[in-house]
Parts: sequence; C-alpha cells; structure tokens
Amino acid sequence: MQNMTTPSVDQAIVPAQPAAHSTSHPDASKPIVALKCACCGARFRGRQFNNQDTGWGLGNCCVTHVSRTDDLARTYGIDGVHYNLPQLDQPRFLG
Repeated sequence: MQNMTTPSVDQAIVPAQPAAHSTSHPDASKPIVALKCACCGARFRGRQFNNQDTGWGLGNCCVTHVSRTDDLARTYGIDGVHYNLPQLDQPRFLG
C-alpha cells in the first residue's frame, strides 16, 4: 500500500516556474498601452518593445505559436513585461 502523504512518480509535485518577468526589468516602468499583435493583428494590451514597430507587439493570442522561436526575447521582448500580461481591462482604441 502506498503512503498517501508521499506523491507517486505520476503525481510528483513540480514547483511552479517563477515568472519570466520582474518588476526590476527596466521596461516594467513603461506604460501598458493598446497594441496590435505582430502575428495576427489582434488587439491587446502590453508594453511597447524597442524591436517592434510602434503600436505592434506579441499578443497573448500568439505566445504559444511563436514560443518555438529561438530569438523570442530579442524579437518580442520579455514574457510578462512586454507581452503575456494579465488582461485587466479591454484596450480602448480611438478611431
């Protein structure tokens, strides 16, 4: 009989990975703004990354799709700082 307090190999408890973002990142102080996804054109809220055209970035909608990119951080910025932010409210676009 298996001890109920010790997880089996199938049930091993894996600690959550720390978030990739940090409030100590220099861009974390930049404002969260309305952007368009560089992959699909969807609207989202994130921080402008210096390697993307103004108003464009990586939307939460495409993070999984482009996460296989070798140069993800160089192209789209830092997860949780520039993209993949909690969507607390919907972006408001003028025009």
